[in-house]
Amino acid sequence: MLSLKSSDRIARIAILALLFMSGVLAANQGVLGSWLIDASLTLAPIVNVRVTLGPVPLYVGVRGFEGAFKSGGLIGGAVVEVISANKTNRLDSIFMTDTYTAGTVQLAPGTEIYLHVHCTDPRWDFYDEWYHAIVGQNQPVMRLRPGLGTRDAPAPLGGFSGEYYGRMSRYITGSAEYWQITPTFYLMKRNEINDLGNWWTFKLLNPGGVEIRNATAVSSASGAPDSAAADFSLSGTFSLKLSVDLGISWWAYGDPMLFLGPPPDYGWRIGYLVIWVSFNTTSIRASYLTANGWILVNQFPSLTPGYLTFYKVLPPVSGNGIITGSATYDIPVDTGSLPSGTGISVRVWIADLQVPADASRGVSDGVPPPYGGVGGYGISTTIFANGFLISSNKPTGQLIWAAFKTA
Repeated sequence: MLSLKSSDRIARIAILALLFMSGVLAANQGVLGSWLIDASLTLAPIVNVRVTLGPVPLYVGVRGFEGAFKSGGLIGGAVVEVISANKTNRLDSIFMTDTYTAGTVQLAPGTEIYLHVHCTDPRWDFYDEWYHAIVGQNQPVMRLRPGLGTRDAPAPLGGFSGEYYGRMSRYITGSAEYWQITPTFYLMKRNEINDLGNWWTFKLLNPGGVEIRNATAVSSASGAPDSAAADFSLSGTFSLKLSVDLGISWWAYGDPMLFLGPPPDYGWRIGYLVIWVSFNTTSIRASYLTANGWILVNQFPSLTPGYLTFYKVLPPVSGNGIITGSATYDIPVDTGSLPSGTGISVRVWIADLQVPADASRGVSDGVPPPYGGVGGYGISTTIFANGFLISSNKPTGQLIWAAFKTA
């Protein structure tokens, strides 16, 4: 066996000491043991020592497009809620005071946790995020990402999947130790509350692309759809268009957002961006809408006699910091079975945080109430209203509408 010089032995002992203090020894005992044997060092008792990392708090950060959530920063408060594996208990609440902020509750290695991240500043809304992790050295942190049913979605509509986000590692500063998660968490901004009416715009366009009516995030289009004069005359198959413009390049609308349902199971629910349309006649050909991805709401004929209603789950609208978020949605119409001169009205609703199972039953979702270990959510209102509404057996509370006649 090759013998090492005294200076080599001293150097290896020094390296070993550094590895021991950094925690590397515990994770690589086999490799280090072989290395020591080859080095002819008489340190076998040290190789057999198991180094265990004890419980310490988390060390986390939250950022948005405009920078870090921290005291004195451009954007206000955020919190990382540490929630138990069964989702019933909040183990810690880490309110951001700097780029990274430490928790106060010590977490032992092997503890399974969910991390719920949301904005606490009432001046604006950010979409919440959820993460999952097992506490420990070099453990992965997974972002829980809802699916949209699209080709590149992580899960089917109404489901979610874990997407690798970052890692957890032991962080030592001075005499304090933490489980640091890198990178910092990110929240997507939905709006600034005071600017909703100035920036958000919705427009309903006729088949020729000419604006019929408009609305904002705080003001719907006025008027009585069923008794209004026709905005245009046309027959056959055509499409109206609903356009959405967010006005600011770093805003988003309709990001799918996870939240917890009520006890005892605290099941996961997902809020989406959903659009509904309701025609004041049952003679519109439903097959033209369903062929274009719209879902007929079967319950509504009995709830709203004489009306035909559909809904559709939409992908989110968002900007990239340079280009403002906007989208245009086709509303297919087929009047082929209606005689000439028939007057028709169509009401349109669009709202985020809507659960598809509720949308299909005509249930109007609002901001989700906190259950289990959740202390609150970072969304204070829905835009617009709370989805499809019914009053006195008629659809009501629409965002925008149009009236037309068959030619």
